[in-house]
Amino acid sequence: MPRQVIRVCQDQQLLSNLYVTDIGYYPRAAFHFREREHGCSQHILIYCTGGKGWAIIAGNKLTIKEGEYLVIPADVKHRYGADEDQPWSIYWAHFNGVSSGNFIELLLKNCIHHVGSAIYNEKRTILFDDIYRTLESGYSVDHLFYLNMMFSSYLGTFCFPQFLNPPYQEEKARLISLLNTCRSILWKR
Repeated sequence: MPRQVIRVCQDQQLLSNLYVTDIGYYPRAAFHFREREHGCSQHILIYCTGGKGWAIIAGNKLTIKEGEYLVIPADVKHRYGADEDQPWSIYWAHFNGVSSGNFIELLLKNCIHHVGSAIYNEKRTILFDDIYRTLESGYSVDHLFYLNMMFSSYLGTFCFPQFLNPPYQEEKARLISLLNTCRSILWKR
């Protein structure tokens, strides 16, 4: 986003809590690579929906696969990139704000060494697309309020994934799996 738009976010009390500074989607991002010796001033979330990538954070080499996300707190030295053979497809966002550190803490609770699990969910993708389309349509204060409120919900899908799918759907899936197992055993007889 243009820096003058980011300044509007910083100056608005409600927006200053959490706001997007950069956002995008890279499909099959061959040769994607980034190195920041001193980190960057924003937090970064990278959500892998295909292929795989890697990162080095705090000296740890990490692999990020489809259905996983990477959290990089602000000002932390890092390198990351797409796998050469199976380049990742990623939704990514840089964000900041007074409360952004609290979101990072919540995101990291579900992670092992900055990598968390995030099974594909259509609701998450719809939220991202809504944020992106809103941003493409303008930078008015109303646009900024709406997209940054939606971004908070988007982050919530990673912090609290159990609320994306109602429990009865998970139970139904387990029952169907059990039923299929029973059928296959019976067919073998």
